[in-house]
Amino acid sequence: MSETPPRPPFQPRRSIVVGCIVALGWSLAVAIYVTSDPVRPSDDVAEMQSTKRGMRDLERIGGKEAVLQSQLADWVSGLWRGQSLAYTTVAITLLAAGATWLFWPLDGEDDDPPE
Repeated sequence: MSETPPRPPFQPRRSIVVGCIVALGWSLAVAIYVTSDPVRPSDDVAEMQSTKRGMRDLERIGGKEAVLQSQLADWVSGLWRGQSLAYTTVAITLLAAGATWLFWPLDGEDDDPPE
């Protein structure tokens, strides 16, 4: 019969560290969400981007790349303001916790009790 591969040892320190990362990140995200206002673009920028004439002028001056670059820059800058920052914080928290869990050494040497 085929043998099952050995299971990696349970690592309580890894679980505690990942749990702390998640708890801290989510707490920070909730605090950001509760204390911040929704993002409102400035009137001039919103008017230019919401009208066909403004986008056509931008495309005429800088081409289609300028329009795409403007839209991408607005999207990225929106991630770091207001309530959107809370969602960005959650995403970064989950990435950090996942990377910590994935790349934690599996040899178990650091979890051995002291002699």
